[in-house]
Amino acid sequence: MAEETYHSSHCSTCHKNLGHALENTNLNYSDKFQFALQTNSLSDMFKLDTTTPADGLCWYHAIVQQMQQQHVRDYLPVSLRGLTCGLQLKTCLNEWINQNIIFLENQESFKELGNYVAEEEYGTDVSSYLDVIHRQKRKYEWVSSLHTQLTCSFLRVKIVIVSAHMKITEIWPMFPLTPVNENDLPSIHVAFFGGDGKLPPHYQSVIRKYDASAFSMTGSTASAITGSTLTEDQPSSPKIKCESCKRVFPTNRSLNIHIGRSSVCRDSYGEKYAMEKANRKRQRNKDHYEKNKDKIRRKQANYRQDMAEETSIKQKAHRKEHAEDIKSKEAVYRKENKAKINETKAKYRQVQATNIEAYREKNRLKLRDNQALYNSMKKDSQQKRALCFKQDTRDGLSFVCCCCQRLLGKNSVIEVKKKELKKWEKQFGSQFLHKTMSMTKEMAYQGKHYLCCNCKRNLASGTMPAICVANGLKLDPVPSELMLTDLENQLIAPRLLFMKIKQLPKSRMAGIVDRVIDVPLESKDIEETIAKMPRMISKSATTFVKLKRMKSMKNTHMEAYIRPRAVVDALEKLKELQNPFFTSVEVPSTYITDLEQELIEIVEDNTNSNNDSENSECEMEHDAGSHQIASETTLDPVKRHQVIIADHTGLVPEDPAGMVVVNNSNTSVRTVSENNAVFEIAPGEGKIPTNWLKDENFDVMAFPCLFPSGQFGLFHQREKKISSQQYFNQRILNRDPR
Repeated sequence: MAEETYHSSHCSTCHKNLGHALENTNLNYSDKFQFALQTNSLSDMFKLDTTTPADGLCWYHAIVQQMQQQHVRDYLPVSLRGLTCGLQLKTCLNEWINQNIIFLENQESFKELGNYVAEEEYGTDVSSYLDVIHRQKRKYEWVSSLHTQLTCSFLRVKIVIVSAHMKITEIWPMFPLTPVNENDLPSIHVAFFGGDGKLPPHYQSVIRKYDASAFSMTGSTASAITGSTLTEDQPSSPKIKCESCKRVFPTNRSLNIHIGRSSVCRDSYGEKYAMEKANRKRQRNKDHYEKNKDKIRRKQANYRQDMAEETSIKQKAHRKEHAEDIKSKEAVYRKENKAKINETKAKYRQVQATNIEAYREKNRLKLRDNQALYNSMKKDSQQKRALCFKQDTRDGLSFVCCCCQRLLGKNSVIEVKKKELKKWEKQFGSQFLHKTMSMTKEMAYQGKHYLCCNCKRNLASGTMPAICVANGLKLDPVPSELMLTDLENQLIAPRLLFMKIKQLPKSRMAGIVDRVIDVPLESKDIEETIAKMPRMISKSATTFVKLKRMKSMKNTHMEAYIRPRAVVDALEKLKELQNPFFTSVEVPSTYITDLEQELIEIVEDNTNSNNDSENSECEMEHDAGSHQIASETTLDPVKRHQVIIADHTGLVPEDPAGMVVVNNSNTSVRTVSENNAVFEIAPGEGKIPTNWLKDENFDVMAFPCLFPSGQFGLFHQREKKISSQQYFNQRILNRDPR
């Protein structure tokens, strides 16, 4: 049903016969309907409305004309009051049919209310209202009773049809979804002409005369200008006379309309009419507000939220321009109403005591800072500047830019407004925003998202910032296997960087002294380093390593304990991630075979130890039995104060004398055990250093654990080129701590 479309040529009979009707200029629909009303003595009950267009949508046009009456218009929802033509009503009706398709497909409801459909007209294979609508669309038939019933159910009104034979038919809505009391439904009246061979069938809007319901007004209905006001419970008088021209009118509304149109009668009533008119308008506005209170408040709240920035700017400009006038008026008002203001404040504090205390407790820090700032204004400018600086830097680098993902201070970012996002989405498309911005919870600070000034300026012009993460500056997640120490990272890095870092004389900050030495390594050098490391099965086993520029030098560049097994696992992980700088590096086969051999020896030792433990348990059981027999013949004091030496054991070296080191000299001797052997490694010995700024991908190769995929370094191919200063600025301030 959702794929079906409804065309304005649904009532094709009108289109086919419209040409014949236009040719016969002596006859028209108005004459036909007027003649029928007079002939059947119904001219006192009904009168013709404005001519309903005969363009194939006459039924819908007639209904729209009836919807303009006050009693029907007040009843209809706000969404239907703006309809001005039949095509709009037909479109809304089709949408309602699509939304209530389940009801139209209900066979039980169709059988119960089958009197709206004739089997001889649509056939016996019709099983639901939906089938009837499809059948009528194929045959292009005239508006049937089903269409009138659907219109009645859609508008939730009672439709009274006066046929050409002056037979009056009342149609009540079925209301399958929301039943309504029938007494509350307004009535609309439509006349039907079935055609006479010269003119095609046609619907015409008619108005019922002397119908109080047709002229009733919602809320407090204004009476005639007689000094009294009628309510909904009071019926309107059948005859009301104008005090000026003495004409009689059927309703209060008609008299009010007459007074508004006649200048003589309006002058006769004078201010009385103006006051009554203002009261009626005020009451209508009040009733409208009470009826749509929630909707109006939502609209006002949304408007204030959208226009908050512009309103604030206008208010500031107005206060600045009229500052003196505002101050003088406020001073005069406070002076004249001092007692009243104090009384109002006292009552407010008494009523809102708990709320005020809760607010102070919740915003204690904010109030304290405001008070401190106020107090600082009384002091000299130096203390004021220091306080302002502390207040500005209180949050620190906590604000993340959603575009470049840098951590910045409060004064370096601007909050992202929903209004700006909608504007950019309309101008540049949602794909551009998704590419350049990341509006996730991780990027928010206290529930709000921010942009740095540089990124916002570029995004507002529709260009991607150079330091945007999408411009080849994202960082790959670091696997657990690559969580290495600095020395472990240097053992597998294809580039070795040697820097002299000292404290600067004035600022005492760490700075690079002398030039940076970049030593390139080959895959063969990394393999030799791995082959020299001891074979350790446990990942937590460590060994002491000294990294030197040359083995013959006494000074070491770096020394620390490393985990040999973790270094090998990291190398294998880099190969698994297809890092282009580690594809040719192979773990030495001897290292793997040695690990397997050591694992086999450990398993054999565990097996032998298990056998020995079983034999010792048997011996212990035999000794325990003999000890129990001996203890039965021993006195209690002897048991309590004697110890059996055979029941206690201790671990003693096989050759204790061999562990003794004799030092006959005057100098101290340092011994190193086999398990704590020191390994000295100089992988860059004999290599020719290069200029690190000319060595492409030096940063990616020097720190492979920070760039697992080997991409997004300084020399990465990007959509927009960036300088080295921009690159390092983005990396140093990045939210990722690496």
